[in-house]
Order: sequence, then C-alpha cells, then structure tokens
Amino acid sequence: LTATALLKKGTKLQVPIKQTEATVEAQFASEKQRFRVLESDSTLRREAERAGVSTSDLLERNKSRIKGLQLSSHLLKGTRLLVSGSEREFEEYCHWTYPEDDNSNNCPSYMMALKLKPHAERVSKSAQQLA
Repeated sequence: LTATALLKKGTKLQVPIKQTEATVEAQFASEKQRFRVLESDSTLRREAERAGVSTSDLLERNKSRIKGLQLSSHLLKGTRLLVSGSEREFEEYCHWTYPEDDNSNNCPSYMMALKLKPHAERVSKSAQQLA
C-alpha cells in the first residue's frame, strides 16, 4: 500500500492505535506469566485467595497444564500454578546483539516463522517452473 494507491469501495483498513511506552509496558506486564509453587498441600480455592485471583480464573489457566484439575482438587506441595499472565508461553528473541551486550535492557521480539523447505526442493520446483 502506498500513499497514492487507489482503494476499491468497501475496502477495510486497520489502522493501529498509537500507544505510549507506558501502555505497551503495562500490556506486556499483564501477559507475563507469574507462577506460584506450593510450599504445602493446599486446595485450588485457597491458592486462588492467596494469589488474589478468582478460583475459576486459576482453574482455566491451569487445567490444560495439570491433568484432571477441578475446583475440588487437592494440590500437593511443589505444585506449580500459573496465577497470572497468558497461558501461551512466549520465548524472547533478540534479532541482533553483540557478545558484550547486556541483554537485560533489550526489548523482546516475538516472531513467527514458516518452516522453509530444503534448498534442493526449492531449486527443483523453480527449475520445473522455468521449463
């Protein structure tokens, strides 16, 4: 899309909202995972109260991680509960750094990538298209 491009009638554009650095940091902090490791046997309801979250939220965040988890479940010492943040795990990726860089101050970048086919397969397909 260029500044002089003509758009067809009915074309919908998505325009990003300008965000402040504080807004972006708050959103990132809300998605960051926070875990609680139980120091003694407990219940889901008790741990939800301790973490300051609703029991249903705590259940939803952890039922895919802990097989058979229910509201009435008895939790054993050492159980690791996700108490806040997204269920999805993000892995930080930095595009470029030097060995002597301090990475603690770098902003994370979340990338999606398609699996590339081996070079031989890509070359053979392009050779077939030319023939």
